[in-house]
Amino acid sequence: MDEIVYIIIILLLLALVFISFYIKKKDKLTTSKKTAYKAKIKEISSQELSKKIILYDSMLSHILTDLWYNWNLGEQLKKKPSEIKLVINEVWELHKLRNKIAHELNKFDNNILEKNAKRYENILKDLIK
Repeated sequence: MDEIVYIIIILLLLALVFISFYIKKKDKLTTSKKTAYKAKIKEISSQELSKKIILYDSMLSHILTDLWYNWNLGEQLKKKPSEIKLVINEVWELHKLRNKIAHELNKFDNNILEKNAKRYENILKDLIK
């Protein structure tokens, strides 16, 4: 009887290890996704500055969705994804800038846009390494 209990416990532990490994494995971007995102970054780099920020923002949302953070980017950021935890405040700033660009009629200084587009690009490149 004791042997059966030990066998059941061992099987349960093995199942838990397998399940945790399988779930953890899904949290990574596939090589093909990384390649596609790198190509998209290169494509976006030729866009006008304000459009770059909007497209990088959209791209971040897609990457986080691929990493199993659903919803819109604002909701995704509220979940504080571990993949961007070191730059979460910077990402929030960039997302707010994107919202201003998309919703306000004001013209933005090109130096500010260029600096922030580069910040966004670097964050994305680090995320998809």
